[in-house]
Amino acid sequence: MRAYLVLYILMTILLLADSLLQSKNCRYALDLFFGLVILFFVGLRVRVGGDWDSYIRIFNSYITDSAATNFEPAFEFILQIMTYFDHSVSYQIFNVYYIGLFLFFLYCFVYNLETVKISVVQISWCVFPIFIFLLTTGYIRQAVASVFILPIFCQSHRGKYIRALLWVFVAAIFHKSALGLFLLPGLYFLYGRILFFKAMIARQKIIVAILLLVLCLIIVCLFSVYMHLILSYTDGQLVSKGLAIRMGYFLILVSPVLWLRRSTFFSLNRRYLLLIMLVLLFFTALCYNYSTLVDRYLLYFYLPAAVLTIKSLSPYNKANKALVLYYCGMLVVNIVYTFFWLKYSYYGNTKWIPFCHSVLGCYK
Repeated sequence: MRAYLVLYILMTILLLADSLLQSKNCRYALDLFFGLVILFFVGLRVRVGGDWDSYIRIFNSYITDSAATNFEPAFEFILQIMTYFDHSVSYQIFNVYYIGLFLFFLYCFVYNLETVKISVVQISWCVFPIFIFLLTTGYIRQAVASVFILPIFCQSHRGKYIRALLWVFVAAIFHKSALGLFLLPGLYFLYGRILFFKAMIARQKIIVAILLLVLCLIIVCLFSVYMHLILSYTDGQLVSKGLAIRMGYFLILVSPVLWLRRSTFFSLNRRYLLLIMLVLLFFTALCYNYSTLVDRYLLYFYLPAAVLTIKSLSPYNKANKALVLYYCGMLVVNIVYTFFWLKYSYYGNTKWIPFCHSVLGCYK
């Protein structure tokens, strides 16, 4: 665990420096340094991560016979590029490419959110084990797609539903499970039209009935296509044993928001709190038979949850008692989660330990 301990120590130093140095240039420099560390640490790893073996098999089969695949266009594109390189370094190049894309989009979206003035270091601190174990070293294709939920949320909240849907399709280029995120702008749109439909029902019931019927047909068609695309996640033999722990982690992550109810990122009031609770209930209902599906979609919500909580605790991004207590609490949660993940879980104990690096070597 020494390699991960060094990362934790480095991350703690970066967070302290980020809290003390309030100038934009200093924060940009710290964020850039953190990104380079992740690119070096995660991008050049060897035989570490949940998808390493499966990607190696895909690469070997594709490079030898160029067989057609059922993956996303971005993945197909990089596979095509891999055919021009030495086979021994193909996956290494692929890994660095995707980690670089993940960091590039993360920085772009965080720095361009109009009302969010927080750093990548702050966000990463709150979800550090998820950031390292499940996203960048576990599911690197979905890691890139998960960053797009930031503009999807923002554009949906501002009423720009077409833009939000466009971001959904861009995310789906990197991982097809992102197609399910079309529900976010859809829910925002439907909620904003409730009063409109109430007014129409009294005067034009037939038109309302036709519109609702068309809407139901569209939803059924989209759901059918979607279920076909993500069939592997609904296979009854796939069981996510760590789902309950990660749901508990997520609830701890967003727990301050439940009583503060203030944010400049999302206007969190009763109606949005109700929407969040309905989504959580929906996920909970699916957990029994479709735990892998729920687990995969939960990954999309860690980043916006961290942003929302930080902004709720400190709307103007100034260090205060509540924010410091939250950081200390998340430090304890992250260390405990990391220890049990690496020590006792099957995947953590076999896929993440020992940590092997193409430059630094292997460490237990």
